[in-house]
Amino acid sequence: MEITRQQPFPLVFSQGELDPSTNYIVTFYDDHNLAFYGVESITDSEGFLSFELPVYFSKYDEEYSVEIHLVNGYDIDGLPIQGNLVLVDTLTIMRPYVDPNLFAETTEDLDEAKMYESVSRAMINSITGGFMYKRDTVETVGLGNDFLSIPFRLCRIVKVYENNVLIYDIEPTDPTWTNVREYSISPDRGAITVVMGSGAYNRLQSQPVQRQKPASDSFTLYNTNDSPNYIDTPYDTKNFSQSTGGSPMFPNGWDYVVIVETGWPVIPQDIKQASMLIINDLKCNNIPYINSYIKNYKSDQFTLAFDDRVFKDTGNRIADKILSSYVRPIYRLGVL
Repeated sequence: MEITRQQPFPLVFSQGELDPSTNYIVTFYDDHNLAFYGVESITDSEGFLSFELPVYFSKYDEEYSVEIHLVNGYDIDGLPIQGNLVLVDTLTIMRPYVDPNLFAETTEDLDEAKMYESVSRAMINSITGGFMYKRDTVETVGLGNDFLSIPFRLCRIVKVYENNVLIYDIEPTDPTWTNVREYSISPDRGAITVVMGSGAYNRLQSQPVQRQKPASDSFTLYNTNDSPNYIDTPYDTKNFSQSTGGSPMFPNGWDYVVIVETGWPVIPQDIKQASMLIINDLKCNNIPYINSYIKNYKSDQFTLAFDDRVFKDTGNRIADKILSSYVRPIYRLGVL
């Protein structure tokens, strides 16, 4: 099933063909089969179950697995006990690239318009990588510099864990919470860094080279208090230093878990236009000859030969021209 992420909010989950007036547990799992959200609900007299989803589901595009179980009593804390499984389904919550209502003249046409929009969106996603807005979790390691690279199109930093300790949170549940440090997104939107304010700071980009200690002509062979013969650049691998000349903002070997909002907060206007072109072609079951990648044409019996690209792109040259300006991003290196 699919729920379009558009007004009115909050989104509503609905499921029919269940036993009437029966208690069920509905559990949502993420795409790695981790329990994400659960709720108890009761069906109406016709076996129809419906309830509002939390605000989180209205903000992000995602795929979920939904399991519906019977309620098999309650535990000592009054919580429902999960009983027999009665339904498993895939739930897709996605923002449409164009409003399906624009292509539906009547209420009966709306389901067909939604199908056309979903197909056009899948075609665009296969070429461009998609224009979803998601919440992602990145686990990485500091490299001894002032920027922590995040392999996504960054829009907002939600939480930062440093060495398994929460140090930054814009959605705290504790009203007394104070961020240990403030983080911001770099100008190229590809990394995060620490906000230092207007004070001077020596932004080291790597761990300083550890020079060999020369011998001294003092009482000891190496550096002494009375005749220092070299000066160490301050670099602390155990503590984050904010003093002048201090350490890199993300020390080498430190563990970081960063929760961020990524993707496209709005759909570009040209992508909407491309989607409308594809939907019109699907709806009319007709791709005009001028747009069909025809490489050979015979007038007798209308023998046509199509270029191979017709099976790789949308089949609409205008839409393909629009999509060509959006290069499919590569966020993680792999085997070519």
